[in-house]
Amino acid sequence: MTNHTNRNRLHDLDLEKWRDPLRLFLDVVEPIGTLGAQVLWVMQPSLGIFFGHQLIGDLAQVLENPAELEALRKQLDETENAPS
Repeated sequence: MTNHTNRNRLHDLDLEKWRDPLRLFLDVVEPIGTLGAQVLWVMQPSLGIFFGHQLIGDLAQVLENPAELEALRKQLDETENAPS
C-alpha cells in the first residue's frame, strides 16, 4: 500500500473523530510493530464488525511498514494543525 493509497483511505475516515484514538492505538502498538500487525490480522473478523474490515486491514499494513507508519503520523498531525 502506498502513502497515496493510505491517504485516500484515511480521507474517507473522519480523522477529526478518530485522530486521538488512532494516535493512542499507534503509540501502544508501534513498539511491537509487526507483532501488532499480526494481532490485527487475526482479530480483523471481529474488529471489522465495529470499525470496518478495510480499516483494520489498512492499519495492519501500516504497522508492518515503518515508513507508512510515519506517514500516517504526519497526516494525523496535519489534520490536527489544519484550520477548521
